[in-house]
Amino acid sequence: METASEKNSWEYYQGYHAHVSAIDDELKRVLEYIDQAGLIDNTLVVYSSDHGSMLGSHGLGSKRQPYEESVRVPFLCWSPRRLPRGLKVPTLLGTVDIFPTLCGFANITPPRICEGKDLSDAARGERISPVHAQFIMHIDKTHASGGKQHPAPIFRGVRTARYTYAAYPEGPWCLFDNREDPLQINNLIDSPNHRTIKTRLHAEMKKLMRHACDPLTKTI
Repeated sequence: METASEKNSWEYYQGYHAHVSAIDDELKRVLEYIDQAGLIDNTLVVYSSDHGSMLGSHGLGSKRQPYEESVRVPFLCWSPRRLPRGLKVPTLLGTVDIFPTLCGFANITPPRICEGKDLSDAARGERISPVHAQFIMHIDKTHASGGKQHPAPIFRGVRTARYTYAAYPEGPWCLFDNREDPLQINNLIDSPNHRTIKTRLHAEMKKLMRHACDPLTKTI
């Protein structure tokens, strides 16, 4: 497991948050230009990220973890003429949903081969069928910093509206009740009272792995 010691020095935090501030400043410039150029009526701005960062939480740094700090990121949509202000949508959205959702905003039918679900109606405040679970993973170390020596473990898992479940190739790793334990302090993986939930989430994870043709489907 990756420790936070090297990547959580004061200098690292200064640099990290300086980048965050820089992005805020540049995003403000973009929004101001859209307004000044009269483009608000036909412009959609989306702000998101491909991952979060542990930043020392749970004694870990960087990403590639099943914890909320790593897998839960914002997906903010701004279009004052077309989207309701201040709307918060609890629907689970994953990376595979971004392309079909943007197609939906543009009134374009996504290709049939496109993975994911169009959630643009949810952003408009309309009711849709909720997404039951999102697949989460550290898929491979080949392209990670340090390669095979990268300290974050390989895992597969699911994030549902309430629970996070993850497993190593060697066996189950963690189960968190995010409603009762939002900081994910109490790992319920060995809890007798949560065996049914653990079994259900493992089956859901395997279903998503098969759909993704994951090579670990037979071993995890």
